[in-house]
Amino acid sequence: MIIPLRPILAAFTITIALAASSHAQTAAPVELRILAINDFHGNLRPPPGGIRITDPDDKTKKIMVPAGGAEHMATLVNQLRQGHSNTIFVAAG
Repeated sequence: MIIPLRPILAAFTITIALAASSHAQTAAPVELRILAINDFHGNLRPPPGGIRITDPDDKTKKIMVPAGGAEHMATLVNQLRQGHSNTIFVAAG
């Protein structure tokens, strides 16, 4: 029985290629930080006096904290990006 050489060479080449690719070095993992917001709706200025939230130290009380507005958000985003070169910021709404 005569076996054609071309299919054998093709199978051998594919086997060698697969073996070589399995021994290739893999790249080190990259840390990625994703910052995302939703429903900003053009609130460029913070509400007067900030926002009212539950006091983290006393759940029976409410406190006012400075929050909101484009300037406050931009400052926070910049702080969160510091020291993290692979950071992306996405916004929807």
